[in-house]
Amino acid sequence: ATTEIYTEQIVGSVRCVQETVGMGFILGKGSYLRNGWNIIDFLVVVSAVVSLMPQADLNISGFRALRVLRPLKSITFVPGLRKIVQSLFSSLPGLGNVGLFLIFFILLFGVLGMQLFMGVTENRCRLTEKPVNNQWLLLEGYNQYCRVAENNCPANTYCGNLYQAGLPPNSNENNNPDLNYGYTKFDNVFFAMMNIF
Repeated sequence: ATTEIYTEQIVGSVRCVQETVGMGFILGKGSYLRNGWNIIDFLVVVSAVVSLMPQADLNISGFRALRVLRPLKSITFVPGLRKIVQSLFSSLPGLGNVGLFLIFFILLFGVLGMQLFMGVTENRCRLTEKPVNNQWLLLEGYNQYCRVAENNCPANTYCGNLYQAGLPPNSNENNNPDLNYGYTKFDNVFFAMMNIF
């Protein structure tokens, strides 16, 4: 750990101890842990102390993840910033309706994308016109989609789709960065919504 981390930890720990001594820890009215912001501050300080200890066969990666909460300590110092964050949190329930509306539109366009593009991203240039022995081999090195109606494949190859031939999908056909590893497709609602999002 760097000097800045140790310095920040020492300052945070001293401040936490001072507030605990001055306000009381948890029992009295107005004590340190009776305030939600102070609870966050206390968790950050404790997790940082634990993460800086010599590791005695302990898995403390969860404590290190709590370091993300460090910027929230500044909220306790600036009253105006605290009001802004509280107003942000109080506006979250109102955003629920907007979120539902957004999900509805993503679902709507996802279903539309499924109707228009289902299986299109599986069109590839094949070596034979029809499947042979439940296999339909690809033209190696040709990493582009093709159009069945136009057959825009190189000579002596054919544009074909495993779905239309009644064959199960082959994930190895999409294992290519030029084809986005098969993530860009509209073959089911999940992938359609992810692509619309």
